[in-house]
Amino acid sequence: MSAIDSLLKMLVQQNGDEILLQRDATPKPFREAQPLRLYFPALNGPLYAQMTTDLLTDERRAELKAGRRAPFQLTTAECGVFDACFTGADGHTLWLGRGKASARMPGGPPPWAPAEATPEPVEAAPIVPPEPAHPRRVEEDHVEPGRLVPELIRGLLARARASGWSDLHWTEGASPVARVDGRLHTLRDVGAPPGDVRAWLGAHPGDSAIGLPDGTRVRVHIYRASEGLAVALRVLPGRPPSLAALGLPELVTELAGIDHGLVLIGGPIGSGKTTTLAALTQARLQLRRGHVVTLEDPIEYHLEAPEGALVHQRQVRRDVRDMVTGLHEALRQDAGTIVLGELRDPEAIQLALTAAETGQLVLATLHCRSAASAIERIVDVVPPGRERQVRGQLAEALRAVVVQRLLPRADADGRVLAVEVLRGTRSVASLIREGKTAQIPTALQTGLEHGMIPLERQLMELVRRGRIDRATAEAAANLPDALG
Repeated sequence: MSAIDSLLKMLVQQNGDEILLQRDATPKPFREAQPLRLYFPALNGPLYAQMTTDLLTDERRAELKAGRRAPFQLTTAECGVFDACFTGADGHTLWLGRGKASARMPGGPPPWAPAEATPEPVEAAPIVPPEPAHPRRVEEDHVEPGRLVPELIRGLLARARASGWSDLHWTEGASPVARVDGRLHTLRDVGAPPGDVRAWLGAHPGDSAIGLPDGTRVRVHIYRASEGLAVALRVLPGRPPSLAALGLPELVTELAGIDHGLVLIGGPIGSGKTTTLAALTQARLQLRRGHVVTLEDPIEYHLEAPEGALVHQRQVRRDVRDMVTGLHEALRQDAGTIVLGELRDPEAIQLALTAAETGQLVLATLHCRSAASAIERIVDVVPPGRERQVRGQLAEALRAVVVQRLLPRADADGRVLAVEVLRGTRSVASLIREGKTAQIPTALQTGLEHGMIPLERQLMELVRRGRIDRATAEAAANLPDALG
């Protein structure tokens, strides 16, 4: 599929009928002459040339050099026929449209349009879509259509999807590096980024997300380092797996049926917190139905609402200004379940606790190493003088903390999941309220009858079954001496 074909496919999927492309400018899509909320990155010179070179025939170049427009018809494989028109001495502007939109072609309607169907000519004036309501850092998956991504990048992403790579890194002057089962592997069959890839990197600094024609969604971060331009690409999954498929204990599945309160999914970076959160939310939708509102940065899994359920996934900096604003709004959206991609700042934490206290179930992730450190982190980020209040709220609202690790398997390729589960029992609530979090590991060890799971117990079980080796268990344990 050509670059233009992919672009028009996305336009048609959004019921758009015209789009204006200009070199060094953001594409402007429209539906019935109204700006369409479909955002794209600016087309720098190399990208614009890549898209239009095959369309700028010698005959059309001659028309443009003579100061005339160059209208033509473009037939696409999936979207049918579009009227098109180059303008500018060097073809720096390309307009595409069909149906009633053809009347708005720069310089008037196409010469082949039936006279009776031709409205009064309309002078083309650049129509700038309104700025989005909120500043955006991570964009929607259709922000940058796959046709703008260099072919080599697309090929590597296809390999990533087929081979189970989670991340792909590529630095100027070096071969790409893939992360497979948590380990980095250099792809020695691919060299340094060629010119079109370097141009693409230079045109898209910062964060974005891209959607490719095969449906793959990829999170992109482009940055500069002393080695040159670099890109980190993460292949985003589609639908969340089941909790059982993740290897989580039955106790975690039971958390999907909780009426209200706070459930935290913790762990270090790369431990699968987002996947567990999505799986738990999907299980919640299946079990309890109701209205689920998520606040994510970015959206990685698409949740499905069964009959009798409703789900609204909101992306921070795209659909809502920030997490705090989204939480304020969620409290007015009749949401029975609020899902937070990550708890970070003090105000968001206090709002989440308020929601959990007043009848909603709040599911959230948190960077931490243990259940005790999860509680300490929440208390530590609040302003001085509010620790006692937050401890009281947390003691009242907390239902469970699930902290997980992804560990290299000893019996096969891949990784295995190990979890620690702390339940919000009365004794745990008392420890939290009194600031005695140092005693929480002891509560974990003695709380088996309440469904608690110490991490060390799970690690030893995995060693006993030959799933991981002893050295891996000792490195992952919070209390290595408790391994026995």
